Amino acid sequence: MRKYFFISLILILAHVVNSSPIDTNLAKQVGTTFLNKVNQNKNQKSIPDLHLVHQEASLQKSENQNVYFYVYNLSNQGFIIVSADDRVEPILGYSLQGDFDLNNIPPALSEMLKVYKNTIDYVITNNIPAGAEITQSWQDLISGNIPTRKSSSVDPLIETRWGQSGRKYSSVFYELYNNMCPYDTDKSELTLTGCVATAMAQIMRYWKYPSIGMGSHFYTHTKYGPLYADFESVHYDYDSMPVQLNNLSTTGQIDAVATVMYQCGVSVDMKYGVDGSSSSLLEWTKGARSGEYALKTNFGFYNAKGIKKENYTESQWVAILKTELNESRPVLYRGESSSGGHAFICDGYDANNKFHMNWGWEGYLDGYFTITSLNPGTSSYNNNQGAIIGVQPLGVEITPDANNIIYVTTTGSGDSSGSSWANATPYLSLAMTRVANKPLKIWVQAGTYYGDTSQATAFNVGAGNAVYGGFKGNEPANYDLSWRDISNNQTILDGQGVQQVVYLAEPAVGTTICDGFTIQNGYTSGGFEYGAGVLMQDSTLLINCTVKNNKTIGANAYGAGVYALGGKIVNCFIHDNIVENASGGGGLCIKQGEKATVVNSIIYNNEGKFGAGILAWGSGDFINTNIVNNIASTSGGGLYGNGEGAVCKFTNCIIWGNKLKANSNQIRFGSTTAVVNYCAIEGGYTGSNNIDINKENNGSNPSEKYVNFLNPTNGEYKLVEGSVCIDAGDPNVTYLGDINFDISGTARIKGGNIDIGAYEYGCVYLTSIYDSICQGEIYDLHGFNIQTDSAGLFVYSKMLGTYGDCDSVLQLNLKVMPTYKTQFTIRMAGSYSWNDSVYTKNGTYQQLFVALNGCDSVVTLHYTNTTSIQDYEANRDVLIYPNPSTDYIHIQFSEDISVSYNARIYDITGKLQASYELNNTSNRIDVSNLAKGIYYIQLQRENTFLRTSKF
Repeated sequence: MRKYFFISLILILAHVVNSSPIDTNLAKQVGTTFLNKVNQNKNQKSIPDLHLVHQEASLQKSENQNVYFYVYNLSNQGFIIVSADDRVEPILGYSLQGDFDLNNIPPALSEMLKVYKNTIDYVITNNIPAGAEITQSWQDLISGNIPTRKSSSVDPLIETRWGQSGRKYSSVFYELYNNMCPYDTDKSELTLTGCVATAMAQIMRYWKYPSIGMGSHFYTHTKYGPLYADFESVHYDYDSMPVQLNNLSTTGQIDAVATVMYQCGVSVDMKYGVDGSSSSLLEWTKGARSGEYALKTNFGFYNAKGIKKENYTESQWVAILKTELNESRPVLYRGESSSGGHAFICDGYDANNKFHMNWGWEGYLDGYFTITSLNPGTSSYNNNQGAIIGVQPLGVEITPDANNIIYVTTTGSGDSSGSSWANATPYLSLAMTRVANKPLKIWVQAGTYYGDTSQATAFNVGAGNAVYGGFKGNEPANYDLSWRDISNNQTILDGQGVQQVVYLAEPAVGTTICDGFTIQNGYTSGGFEYGAGVLMQDSTLLINCTVKNNKTIGANAYGAGVYALGGKIVNCFIHDNIVENASGGGGLCIKQGEKATVVNSIIYNNEGKFGAGILAWGSGDFINTNIVNNIASTSGGGLYGNGEGAVCKFTNCIIWGNKLKANSNQIRFGSTTAVVNYCAIEGGYTGSNNIDINKENNGSNPSEKYVNFLNPTNGEYKLVEGSVCIDAGDPNVTYLGDINFDISGTARIKGGNIDIGAYEYGCVYLTSIYDSICQGEIYDLHGFNIQTDSAGLFVYSKMLGTYGDCDSVLQLNLKVMPTYKTQFTIRMAGSYSWNDSVYTKNGTYQQLFVALNGCDSVVTLHYTNTTSIQDYEANRDVLIYPNPSTDYIHIQFSEDISVSYNARIYDITGKLQASYELNNTSNRIDVSNLAKGIYYIQLQRENTFLRTSKF
């Protein structure tokens, strides 16, 4: 962007006693010595003479005027910026191409120069001395005796030199990079692409990835109206994107670059303008439109991670950048001041710890600059630096099937694309993040899944996606989700005690769903850290989940189990979550100004300072929910509601056993309006048809009313006979909507009236049937549709309906009988007779047999007729040596060969690494380019495999 800003960069300024200003002659000498050393290291010729083009100085015109730095040009072969004070690192920046023009400075570099000036002025004003390292650097450059550095370096990775607008050539203006940006009718010109979009687009062109984006995005600009990009409708034509656009560029080249520029701009909610276009590079808040968010969700750079310099030491920050660049990953970089921010690319570094910057200004003044910082007492110039690291394609394309389902297992299988169970992907967090115009369904096989611990959140569920756990891993695409056995096929999302576990993004339309998981061991800490287990936005659904053993720590760290900015929680167990220090909402916290709904759920055994079970800053509807046995240290053991204008409604809820330390403490409301009806509450509560229940679970006192849970000590909160909650709920059940089941999945109303609490009391009528089937076939009787991939005995259940007080359940006991697959090899002269068939030609043959259990079995014959093709005997007729080998392998046949052989080398995974044709008795194969490891070499002639050897 063209607006100026303070990019928060600092010099390594040190402390020299008896310091003095540096005049232009000495500065020129120092700059010449430095550049000659750089050229020497690059085996290039000496540099041309330096010409002073700028002297940055204070405003006063007197002998007290301070000079801060000098800029010298190298006759269009580069420039160098030299400090004018020997208490500062001598060389501030340089480039070996182009000239420095004060009338055309990239905004980011302009702000960097201001930072250089302000920092040096601070050092001069406060008389900060230099230290030994800076002093030695000056002495080396002045004397010309520069020691040879053994430090590593990375040459610039980005070859493109793209900009943000068009350009005039011979009085004719050409629309280039911004050819597809909004048009400003007031100024009769196109708006600029924006620095974030320019940096993102150059990174995408560097990787030539993705070929198409994911999903779409729409937003309304305050001036230019609705702006939309369908990332799935455009193929990015990287091969048509040149290093730089100019007046000779073709329409196809301009459109290819302008397309990716515009799509990047829309993806970050670009604030377009003709004088500057701005947006955020880092995802400051969850789900905020930014470069970081768009790279992950719309462009497939799933491992992209935003970091802030203020969270690291100088050495740590430098090490992070170098690690990225050493791995050939360019870094998206940002800086900001009170006047704005800018994004650019850091894509290399030299042996002097200076980093190469691509400013996104058509290559102008790209070069190496000092970005390390000094905190001189009372001032800090390095705030607001940030970067996006880990920007690299995954290497695996996650592809849904025709039903828009992605299949996930813990280990993956096949090509790991996620297009079927046979090609299941192990990358659950990436599958969840992926967005599409048609929202995705992610089916997850039972097992425990972990996220990338370098990320703040383990699993980000993309807007509109629906992720389901509880699968065995063999269900067909038309499988009825209600048949999942979630309790026996536990699917666990684990935060490993170091990160938030799940984030549910808010969709523009529809609902984001997380269904059938155990969400555990989440952790957040620090200032405003919310939702160690789950952070859910509005228009999201958390259903059939258990959220347990999560912890958040901090003065403003709320909702250890769940933090809700809206959304709906149905049929969930939220227990044993802890908020430590000064915060509350151990089980659930609802954000102020938002509204959440909780149905058929049990919130128990959670801890917090206040609102241990639920902390409601916002509004909530709680229906048939148990809030039991939570412990607070300050107030509101069960629930604490205190939000201006908030309303909390409770219908058919049980609130019991909650404590403030050791004392009974169920509900406390401050400014929140409470509406409590048809609820069973220990100690009672004002409202309609509420029941005052005893603090004991059960008893024999006829004047008392008891809740009668099955076994609350063990977390079993089913109602048993004699509970006052049976048939005591609100008979007007319109509030249930389409939720006609309880937390166990059985019918919500059995008998005359709805019960109070998460469980509906009643019996189950079970009908069992027994059947068998051959492995690999589909069982489609009695309303079931089961793909049988594995042999064994399996039990499936299906709800048939409710009759009176009882649920009718059909239980299928299915025996899956194995089929057998076997193979054998025959090598003989003449013909071979097998099962009434005669074979004379080399090949692979199969025959079908019926096993004793009635299931088909396949037997495969690998047949070689040794009279049709001469067959060598492995150990006698060929010699492969040496073994092991790291450079060459020799293959020696015992006699001349008349027909060529093929030598194929496979790695340990079976992937072909190389193939060679052997035409001589003695052959030598170069294997020096293979990575260290175990390989197999296979010799083959036509249909004959001579030998397979490991090396």
